[in-house]
Amino acid sequence: MLQLLEAEDGDRPLLLILIDSIAADHGCDLILRLRRQRPDVQVLLLVQHDRGDWLEALRDACSLAIVHVESFGSGTTIQALQALRCSTPFLDPRLRKLLDQQAPCRLTGRERQTLEGLARGGSNRSIAAALSIAPATVRDYVSSLCRKLAAANRTEVVSRAIAMGLIEP
Repeated sequence: MLQLLEAEDGDRPLLLILIDSIAADHGCDLILRLRRQRPDVQVLLLVQHDRGDWLEALRDACSLAIVHVESFGSGTTIQALQALRCSTPFLDPRLRKLLDQQAPCRLTGRERQTLEGLARGGSNRSIAAALSIAPATVRDYVSSLCRKLAAANRTEVVSRAIAMGLIEP
């Protein structure tokens, strides 16, 4: 279901999308095409299934709010609309928990290589040299690992990865 709600008081129009089932690549493609064609439109995506595989890719999209339909009545939809009004992305906390739980299983190959370099005590520069990439790219991978493993720093990333069995101590 797609429904465009006209703007009031100079706000940007809101596109309401209810998705009960969609393939990961189609979900991302749909939202990205909408963003290109109508950058003025805010998107409220209501999802019925916990599909972390494509919600992860959309998590930080501008002017996008993602709410799980089971969150109705909890105030989450109102929070999402308020975030959109401030042009802030919003992800339903229920879905955020799902993504955080799935994250360790969803490390990319480069993130795994970076994690192994961190476990050996490597600096961004030494990991970058070993992987033939820029130190700034390693920094981005470390930030991604911190987010996915809910860690505050690189030492905690390694500690959590060991605890989760992602790497050997």
